[in-house]
Amino acid sequence: MALVLTKERLNEFIKTGEVKEQSDIYEEFDISQSVIDSLLKREQDDEGKFHIRWGSQRVS
Repeated sequence: MALVLTKERLNEFIKTGEVKEQSDIYEEFDISQSVIDSLLKREQDDEGKFHIRWGSQRVS
């Protein structure tokens, strides 16, 4: 979902040449930042490496 919203922001930039605020994109699609924050988890392991989790899926 976050990637789709970022893609939409990039598309708007390509169309208009203006950078649209992320919050404007969220409002356009009626999505709150808390929804994204509740799904996206950033964790650091014992070795100091960061891992990003999307729900129960590991992204990196």
